[in-house]
Amino acid sequence: MNSRSLGEKVGGWFQEHFHLGLNAVAFAGISFLDIFDRPLWWPFWLFLVCYIASLILDVRGKKSRAQLDDEITNLKRVIADGSRNFYDVWDGCAQILFKECQLTNLDRISIYKYDKQEDEFRLLGRHAENPSFRKRSRYLYPVNDGVIGKAWTDGKCFEKKLPSPRTSLKKYYEENETKYGISPETCKNLTMQSTCLWGYRLSDEKDIPFAVIIVESTKRESLNDKKLHAFFDNGKREEIENLLSQFAFMEPNLRTAKDIGL
Repeated sequence: MNSRSLGEKVGGWFQEHFHLGLNAVAFAGISFLDIFDRPLWWPFWLFLVCYIASLILDVRGKKSRAQLDDEITNLKRVIADGSRNFYDVWDGCAQILFKECQLTNLDRISIYKYDKQEDEFRLLGRHAENPSFRKRSRYLYPVNDGVIGKAWTDGKCFEKKLPSPRTSLKKYYEENETKYGISPETCKNLTMQSTCLWGYRLSDEKDIPFAVIIVESTKRESLNDKKLHAFFDNGKREEIENLLSQFAFMEPNLRTAKDIGL
């Protein structure tokens, strides 16, 4: 494995610098002719051909690098478009769930999938009637923080009433940090400062957890724990699991996306 890597490096270096070597040989050869009293024309033409060849290789090398840069740019665009299409599908799924749960303009629903390799949650789909609540500030979430982490660990989480951030902002920050490990700085940057939250862990038919559903509202005591449980226990888990299987081929690879800066 190491010898192949070394060979590839040597080959790459040779391909990149070969034209420079030809260039040097040509100049050295033409200059060398001056030391003879009697000109030798065949070496002159040989060195001249080497020089012209080096120029051609240099132009081709620059063109190849430009083509490679274009191909990389196009590949990034294709991956980014594929990612957007994948998340659009899940946003549509979240919109359907939002309507079926009869949520309001004060509410939001989000679907988070657990990524085993990265040990993080990926935000798959989200919907809210309020455009500000619908925004994604990020796609990845820590596995142990917030209502998401608590629902993942305990199977469910229901927060009926956090302090109002409008009237008791300091207490709102304190309770989020004490109960859910969310720092005041993170709270400040939330697109939605919810005061009533419901989280539920979804497990597959083998009882292996694979996702978390979060329903939240800016109105305290507005969510019905029993109704939401009944809704997701009545076949919705299977529907979400089936969708994950059907659209697995579209799912962006987190490691690849991070490597190319997407």
